[in-house]
Amino acid sequence: MSKLEEFIQKNRQEFDAWEPSDQLWGKLAKGLDDSPGTGLPVKTVRMVPIARVWQIAAGFVLILVAALTIQYYLSQNDQQPAVAARQSLEQIAPELAEVEQFYTQQVKLKRQELQQSGAHKLGMDKDVDRELSSLDSAYSDLKLELYKTGSQEVIDVMIQNLLFRVDILNKQMDALQNVKKLNNQTHEKQI
Repeated sequence: MSKLEEFIQKNRQEFDAWEPSDQLWGKLAKGLDDSPGTGLPVKTVRMVPIARVWQIAAGFVLILVAALTIQYYLSQNDQQPAVAARQSLEQIAPELAEVEQFYTQQVKLKRQELQQSGAHKLGMDKDVDRELSSLDSAYSDLKLELYKTGSQEVIDVMIQNLLFRVDILNKQMDALQNVKKLNNQTHEKQI
């Protein structure tokens, strides 16, 4: 037997003499009545009827189904221009197809010419690229509009768009030639 156990056995009567007061037992009993196991006041729990839970769940399902249905119909409407785009441009506006091919080739050649003449070294190509991408975006929108309506006005605006592209590149070429002339003149004066 350990020393602690011996001490407790010898002094058991003295331990039993010290009992808690009746007030302490009363406080403990009151605490136990208030809240089982914790000694803290009991919070009341509000029960929700199962029917209410089902109503809330049904509301969420209804909202989800409505959202998916709306998304489905919107995606169907977005696909309609894509279906029309499958029709070739030659079927809708044959004259525009030829013009588009011609000016697209012209734009490609002029861009190559600009690159070869060193426009990128002078930083002149950034503005041109920004303008051409803006015109490209507008052209794509016009093309979708053409597939929807088939309007001659849309065709005319599309041709103007192509002409603007070539015009921008021509002006850029002129500006590049002027810069080269000025550089040559400055170089000749220095010699």
